[in-house]
Amino acid sequence: MWLSLALAGPDSPFPRAEQDLSARYYHHVEGEGPVRAKWRRRWSPIRAWTFPDGVVQRYRVTEGRLLVEEHRFDATGRPLTTTRFTADAPAAITVFTPTGPVDFDLGGWTEGRVHRVLGLGPGEPEPEPDGLRWAGEDWTFRISMRSGPVDPFSDAFQEGLVSSCLCTPIDRTTAWVDGVRGVRYRVRHLDPDRPQLGEVWAVAVADAVLVAAFVTDRGEGGALQRLARGRALAALLRWEEEP
Repeated sequence: MWLSLALAGPDSPFPRAEQDLSARYYHHVEGEGPVRAKWRRRWSPIRAWTFPDGVVQRYRVTEGRLLVEEHRFDATGRPLTTTRFTADAPAAITVFTPTGPVDFDLGGWTEGRVHRVLGLGPGEPEPEPDGLRWAGEDWTFRISMRSGPVDPFSDAFQEGLVSSCLCTPIDRTTAWVDGVRGVRYRVRHLDPDRPQLGEVWAVAVADAVLVAAFVTDRGEGGALQRLARGRALAALLRWEEEP
């Protein structure tokens, strides 16, 4: 299921795009993918966001009311990331790929804010006209909040994306940024001198759209391994106030 989703063409439909998430407390969760929450409680250390069929999109675990773990899954229920917290702050994150997990220690990562969105990345973020960016030797991650209304699920959005980034979509799917539904495109950048690939997340909120974009050199190793850092950065995005 994971591989069929990852290799789907750009004309594939967006799974679960019309389904709303419900947030409730549960006694426990079970399964490895899809994961389901069991036994609703008025309050419990486990809070899960579920689709109408009971499959979990993400869940959080607390100890003494401090957040210690957050687990995220894709639209098919396969694991995406696990974030571990210390003193209620992100300390480490694991990104799951078909070729194995990729771990990132978040020590020294710094928070940045763009309007209502909080991001976390290695080192100090650099300001840009419409947002922020974090950059490494062979990668860049940008977040921006742009005026809307914009429908990220529309063909017009894909056309605008292709025009602005000079890239070719490889696949697209439904994605959630801190529990808010949007889209995720995987793209290949058309630069013959410096082959690059990347992913773009877009979420419409009220009269604006959050756009997060990760670009990396093709380099060695599998594409999804190269993209793991971007998926970690996207998983750490938070709304300052729940939309």
